[in-house]
This record gives sequence, C-alpha cells and structure tokens, in this order.
Amino acid sequence: MAATHSPNKSKTMTLAGIVSMYSAITFVPGELFSWSAGNNTIYYPSDAQFDEQFIYSLLHEIGHAELMHNNFTNDLSLVAIERDAWEKSKEIAQKLGTSIDDGHIEKCMDTYRDWLYARSLCPYCHQCGLQTSKTAYKCVFCDHEWKVSESRLCKVTRRSIKKNS
Repeated sequence: MAATHSPNKSKTMTLAGIVSMYSAITFVPGELFSWSAGNNTIYYPSDAQFDEQFIYSLLHEIGHAELMHNNFTNDLSLVAIERDAWEKSKEIAQKLGTSIDDGHIEKCMDTYRDWLYARSLCPYCHQCGLQTSKTAYKCVFCDHEWKVSESRLCKVTRRSIKKNS
C-alpha cells in the first residue's frame, strides 16, 4: 500500500513535521540515510527527492533510533537489526497515518541478504562459508579462509588469508 502523505506539501514542511515529532533525535543532511547511535543523529541525503521512498528510509532510520541500535557483532545480526528497524518503521508509519510498502522493505532486505551471501562465498570453491569474526570467514568444504571489509557501503571484496592444502 502506498503512503498516504499529501504530495503537495513542501519538502521542508513535511520533513520539519517529522523532525519536530522526534525532537530527541538530531537530523542532519548528509550523503546517505544512516543512523549514528554515537551522536544520536539521523543523516539523510539533502539532494534526494522527497517522495515515498525518502519517507520510508527516514522512518527506517527512526526505527533504528527508537530501538537504540548501536552495533552489530556479525553479518546475521546486522540483517536481524535491519529487519527489526523495518518492523519498527511500519509501526511508526501507522502512527503517522500511512504505511510502508512490504515490497519496498523486501527489496531493501534483499540488498543485505545479497551482501551477506557475497561475503560468505568462498573465493576458492564457491561454496558458502561460516563467519568466524566480524571480518573473516572459513569454508567448511575446502578449509579456505578469507577476510572481508567491515563496511556495508563498499563493493564486497574477499582476500584470501589461508589457502587450502
């Protein structure tokens, strides 16, 4: 179901309205939508079109803030907190008299699932490995080990640290 916000409201008015409802959170224009627990700040792209997708993403970040998401310990916990933030954003949207399209949520969740799969794929035998630390994996099939970047925002690269014998 599409959001029911009025399309003729100005970006500043509508954004200001949402911001005023969550005055305990700092909202700052930035490059991407993101939540920073360290400084209790939601960043949003200042040049983005204020449309349903903008509202969905903003409510998602508010979901992270309301759930006090701080950090994740492994890739699966990241996917779990993303899912929790989307569930919370649906509750927030309902309170605001709108809804978030489930298809949009699944597309966003697919980006995390695809990211997790790409990181877990063994560069040697191309089977899924197990995460052994925040940035390392090991293949249960060929015993190969590799490192990945901690960043979720860059292209997934895998660097071998132990080749199988």
